[in-house]
Amino acid sequence: MEEIINNKPKHKVNNKTLLRKFDVDYFNKFLKEFQNESDRGAAIVGAAFLEDCLRTLLRNFLIADKGNVEQLLGSEKKRGFLSGLNANATTAYCLGLISADEYYDLQLISSIRNRFAHHLHGLSFKDKLISEKCNNLKWPTILDPEKQFNGPRNRFNMAISVLITIIGVEALNVENEKRKIKFMRL
Repeated sequence: MEEIINNKPKHKVNNKTLLRKFDVDYFNKFLKEFQNESDRGAAIVGAAFLEDCLRTLLRNFLIADKGNVEQLLGSEKKRGFLSGLNANATTAYCLGLISADEYYDLQLISSIRNRFAHHLHGLSFKDKLISEKCNNLKWPTILDPEKQFNGPRNRFNMAISVLITIIGVEALNVENEKRKIKFMRL
């Protein structure tokens, strides 16, 4: 965590975007913009940022074969086999890179994002279904058991911020566990 706060990784990271993505200034700029978004914008932008964080986590863990990893996870130019927040979250969970609680919250956030993205008008965090999903997010409850951080939008913002931090730290740590390319066995 100190590495991120001081913006000076103690080990080299091959993925140049990782340094940008979890740079404190970059994160703070995202948070400022994210908190000023409309409800629809916050749901879509927050989920997109989490998807990007998960993709970075997976890239740092998977073998150093850029072409095949890009085919699997996608890039800014092309969708991959595992494109999307749900696919990336499920993959990270199945590889043991995120906890069950983190996976649960990512699934709820994906569902909230999809509701905003596919209902073209009239939605807010006050919508009954969206509000219920926000109230079921685990991280805000873990960090604020008295629910002083009330309101569905506030709970959603808290979950997004916490998950970005957790996944960002894990993306840095997982470099030490990077998978190795296997050679032909005789």
